[in-house]
Amino acid sequence: MTKAKFFTLSCMVAILAIGSQAVWMRHVSRSVSVRVRATSVRAPEPEQARARAESSQLLERGQPFWYVGICLAGVSLVLWLLCLSRREPVWRSIPFALLVFYALLCMIMI
Repeated sequence: MTKAKFFTLSCMVAILAIGSQAVWMRHVSRSVSVRVRATSVRAPEPEQARARAESSQLLERGQPFWYVGICLAGVSLVLWLLCLSRREPVWRSIPFALLVFYALLCMIMI
């Protein structure tokens, strides 16, 4: 393995966390789109109920991606701390920047 194994693993896991967050954001956006479309057209009540159910289902399907992303970000943080403690000869700011980017993506959804 390379001298910078914790750095490499930290970067890869952080990128996976960002990807998981992007998938979750896609589910949330589709859910909001379905709900808004049903209420803005003034669809009949059965159509609105169907849209609400579909919206809830999309959110439920996307929630595991959010949990996976949080776990991956935590693992990446631990790997980054190991990279710091072992003083690997790399730019340690790269995994940190990826984690900050992940945190900013999470803040978009608040």
